Amino acid sequence: MLRKRGVLSKADYRPIRTEIDVPLTAADKKYIEEKFKLPPKVINRLAQDDLRNVEIVLRLRDEARRGARVLVFGCSVAHSKFLNSIL
Repeated sequence: MLRKRGVLSKADYRPIRTEIDVPLTAADKKYIEEKFKLPPKVINRLAQDDLRNVEIVLRLRDEARRGARVLVFGCSVAHSKFLNSIL
């Protein structure tokens, strides 16, 4: 309804693929099955990965150079603040 009214735009998801290996324990898998989201410790590992963060910043730079409007959601508030400080 909000998209039809022009309040929200259609999201264009563009995943950033990296070679990050975040092994999941049995407890992590159970958490995901029960809560349908990643455990906080897995999210923190993703947020702290330097190569992944570089890829995110490079993608944002490229989008900005093209004149695109971008809305980015970090892994957490702290991760969003980190990306903001780099940008």
